Parts: sequence; C-alpha cells; structure tokens
Amino acid sequence: MAGRERYAELADKIVDLLGGRDNIGFFTHCVTRLRFNLKDKNLVRKEEIEKIPGVMGSQWSGDQYQVIIGQAVGDAYALIAEKTGLGAKEGAGEKGGGDCGEKRKFRPGDVLDAVSGSITPLMPLLIGAGFIKIIVLVCTQLGLLAEGDPTHTILSLVGDAGFYFLPVFVGATAARKFNANIGLGMLVGAMLIHPSFIEAVNAGGTLNICGIPIYGASYTSSVIPALLAVAVMAPVERFFARISPDMIRSITEPLLTLIVMIPLTFCLLAPIGAFLGTYLSAAIMWLYDTVGFVAVAVFACLCPWIVMTGMHTAMLPYMFDTFAKGLPEFIITPGMLVSNIDQGVANLVVAIKSKDENMRSTAASCAVTAVLGGVTEPGMFGVNLRFKTPMYGAMIGSAAGGLVTGFMGAGAQALTTSTGLIGGFPVFISSNPMNLVGIIAGVAVGAVVTFIATYLLFKPEQAETAPASEKGATAVPMPAQAAPTQGRGAETLLQPVAGTPVDLALVNDQTFASGMMGAGVAVEPSEGVLVAPAAGVVTVMFPTGHAVGITTDAGNELLLHIGIDTVSLEGRGFSPKVSQGQRVHAGDVLVEFDVAAIRAAGYDPTTMVLVSDTTADDVIVLSHDAATAGVPLLALRAAKEA
Repeated sequence: MAGRERYAELADKIVDLLGGRDNIGFFTHCVTRLRFNLKDKNLVRKEEIEKIPGVMGSQWSGDQYQVIIGQAVGDAYALIAEKTGLGAKEGAGEKGGGDCGEKRKFRPGDVLDAVSGSITPLMPLLIGAGFIKIIVLVCTQLGLLAEGDPTHTILSLVGDAGFYFLPVFVGATAARKFNANIGLGMLVGAMLIHPSFIEAVNAGGTLNICGIPIYGASYTSSVIPALLAVAVMAPVERFFARISPDMIRSITEPLLTLIVMIPLTFCLLAPIGAFLGTYLSAAIMWLYDTVGFVAVAVFACLCPWIVMTGMHTAMLPYMFDTFAKGLPEFIITPGMLVSNIDQGVANLVVAIKSKDENMRSTAASCAVTAVLGGVTEPGMFGVNLRFKTPMYGAMIGSAAGGLVTGFMGAGAQALTTSTGLIGGFPVFISSNPMNLVGIIAGVAVGAVVTFIATYLLFKPEQAETAPASEKGATAVPMPAQAAPTQGRGAETLLQPVAGTPVDLALVNDQTFASGMMGAGVAVEPSEGVLVAPAAGVVTVMFPTGHAVGITTDAGNELLLHIGIDTVSLEGRGFSPKVSQGQRVHAGDVLVEFDVAAIRAAGYDPTTMVLVSDTTADDVIVLSHDAATAGVPLLALRAAKEA
C-alpha cells in the first residue's frame, strides 16, 4: 500500500473533479497516463486536478482526458479502481476516444495489419525451411548428397515440413493475432490437412457434414484458408465464452466453438480462402504473363513507395503460396532485391558528392546496410527522400535492372527477408545456372544505371542547404562538457532501435516534447525491433507491448515508448519478448513491432527514449545521425551532478 498512498487524494477527488461518475464513459491507463473518456468536457476542473499531489500534468486528446502520472501510473489506477469501482469495464461500449475500448471503425490498414501480424512470425520458419531445401539442392548437384541417402531424406523432409504444415502454423499465429485460443487455432489448421481428409479429396469422393456438401480441395502448404477461418473463429469463441456458465465454460467454450467452426471452415471459409489465394497468385502471374518482364521493372521502380505505404504486406500470401507449392517467384523478390541495392547505390553517390562531413558519413553507412543487408529505411528516409533526386535516380536504375532480370526470367526459389547481396543472391540458386546469372545481371545493370542517374541528378548544394535537423546536426543543445563525469548513475545508453534520432522537442506529443516525463531523445524507427539500451531490470512491461520501463544497473530509470498514442492499437503490431521483473543485458530484444502496420493504422511510430527525473542538463545526446541499434546514443551525468 505504501506505493499507492501518495495517490489517495487523487482517488478521493478525481470522480467529482471530472464531473461525476455519470460523466465518465470509460477509464483505463497506459504506461504513464490515466485516460478518461468523458461525455462533457466542460465539467472537468483541470486546474484543480493538476494541483493534486502525484499529478504531473494533464492534457486533452480529442474527447479523452489524460492525467499524467509517470511510470507509477499502475499504482494510481489500482487505487482509483479500488475506491471508485471504475476500471476497464466501466462504460464499455460508450463512445470514447483512443484506447478506451470503443468499437473502432474499420480501416483498410486493418487487413494489412491482420495479414502481417499472422504471417510475419512465420518468416524465420519458412526462411529456414527454404534454405534447407536450397542446401539439399546444391549438395545434390555437387555430388555431396544422393537421393535415398539418410541425410538427404531427413533434410528433405525437414525442408518440406516447413511448408506442408503451414495451415497449422498459420492457425497458431492467427489465433494470437486475433486474440483467440492458440490450441483451437492450430486445430482448425490441422483439420484441413488431416491425412484422412487429404486421402478422401485425392480419391475424388463426395464429402459432407450433416448433409452440407464439403468442397474437395487440398489445403496443404496454404495460408489464406486457415487465416480466414481463425479470423472468424475468434469472435465465435468470445461469444461462447461470454454466454457460457462459469462452472462448465472450460467445456462449452471450445466444444461449441468447434461445432460452429467445423461446417463453416470446411464448407465455406476454407474454400473461399483457397479461391482468394489462387486468384491472387493468378492475378500476379497474369500481369507477368501479359506484360512480361515489364512487370518486374514496374514493381522494382515503385518498390520504395509500396514499402512505405505497407502495401508489400499484401504480397505475402502470394509469396508464401508460391514457395509452398515449390514454384519460383519471378516478380516480388527479384524486384525488391534490385530496388534495395539501388537505394544503397544512390546513398553511395550522395556520400561521394556531398561536401558535408556528417552527410557523407550518414549516407555511406546507409549505403552499406542497404546493399549488403537490404535494410533501406535509414537511407531511403534519411537521404534519398530528403533530397528527392537520389530517389529518382534509384527508381530509374531499378526500372532498368528490373527489365534485365525480368527478361532473363530470374526467379527466387525460397523466401528471404534479407533482400541485399548477402541474403538475396542465395535464394536464386537453382538447377539452372542462368537463374542466378539473371539476377546478378539485373542487379549489376540497376546499380550502374542508378549510379549514373543519381550522379547526374544530385547536386551537392542540396545537402548544404538542407535544414540543420535534416543534415544530422545536433538539435538538442549540447553541454560544454564533452562527456559525463564518472560516478554513481553515470552511464552511456545505446540506441534501442534502428533509425534517426530527433530532438525530443519536435515530437508531436506535448507530454514528451516538454520533458515532463524526463529528458532524452526520440528516434524515427527504420526497423521494428526494440532492444535494451543498457543492462538492468524490466520494471514495466505494458501488456500492449508499446512501452517498456527499465531500471539500469547504474540506477537510472528509463522509459522506452514506441509511437504516439499507440496504446490505442491494443497490442496489434507489437510482440513483447520480455516480462516485468526480468533481467536484461544491453542489446537484448525487448519488443518486436510492425512499423508499417503502425503507420498504416494512422499512428506515428516515433520512439521515445527517456530518463525519468532528469533535465536536458543531465543528458548528453551523442549523435543525431541515422544508425543501427546498439550504437552509443545518450550519456548520462552522475546523480550527484544533477
């Protein structure tokens, strides 16, 4: 109770100061703020609330009133809920704002978010299985393995298993995405590939359930049928959970859910999913067959814009289905590989021609990450889009490279997320040597044309006349002291997420921008992986995954907040990898999040790196250059100097 006692006055007064219980439609909290959905804003006595001990400030966000507490907001919330009866269930369904549980209108980005959230977790599985198949192919061609050898048999079945059992894997990840039971999700996927069902389909027999005919199709190595079935299963399961008596709910909830889902899945949803997957693949292949290699050129040219809007997520089911069927993929992977490398080549030209030392360093590092690793966001957002002409040069080169690789018919044999030189070329190894030659030729032509076009278009004075904040100059005033004096609390924090650091004062949220929650810096993320900036203990792991609190070994309290108002996403697009109370080391992964999905949902993914109870004088920002996670970002003064 000691931790909550300081909020006793707030708990006693808050209802009256908000206009009474009838004025509160919904009450919840995020990692730093109490959030109230209110019916009449005029009844709120804001100034009186801000005078209560423990309240750091307050603000309006639409019709939602936010009372800023800090990382101890859970204590304040618990005490208020205990004394008033308010809580996350209060007023459910009333109109409100933000994260307060209202029924949000459907957005087109929700479809992409659902697909991405269900499929992205499976990419390591399919990449691993795909490369196992490539290893078997290469070893067989080199005479190191022969068909029928025990090693060949085991490796082959492992590679095939990653694709054959896709409906089961998708059932699990989709259930997690749609907040359904993972076991039931896996069962829905598994029943689609049960040997008896497959045998009956292959035999051409007529199947039905209670007289309702079942469409005879094979769903092995498929994605969309299981995804669609689990998406429908989730609300069905919640319905039976809500109406089932508590004493028999453990039986009725899964049983009734399955009774409903068996005919729905076999007779309607899985066939629809099969048709969607088939026609999506057919549409893309129709484009390829109709305009030929021009389709690869068009995709490669437009690839940066497709990635920026998150539309590349819509291509994942097509790619998964293609590779699962053992077919090469001729458009997306080749186009993306050519485009990514050309983004890096354009960065290289900027590094060569620019006279600004900071820009040369930034562009050169971006070129390396794009060309070798296929990580284009730092260079794309930090360099090419900023000056525009490098982006034009990259698009011109990508169109040329796409024409060549499309003309030569280069097709990827397996899935890869590293579409750069290191991870991209191996997936084009096949029994036909010209397949690899085709992608190498396309990449080479694209790189040469990009270099020439960018060299002609980009003028060094563009970098010289860019605003200081765009050139990587330090926007936060730097103390005269170059480094903090060592002592208790003094330490260096690493950049927790890849991207470009920006002045905290420029963040589009007054609570963070004002320094109310502590000094620090913001990062515009280029990758969706948040890592620990220092060793310590996780003191706060918000259930939605959008915010993490860490107390470092040096005693500093850190708040890592992914995005602005992203608590409203209710965990969609976030995957926490640690739990509260867990010890972490610098560089340990804390949260994985989908940057494109956050943007598609209309939210700003800018990530705050804050040190509680500090001012700008306590924190030294070491760099504002785009960088990968793990480089030094902040230096903290010792507590005795604060």
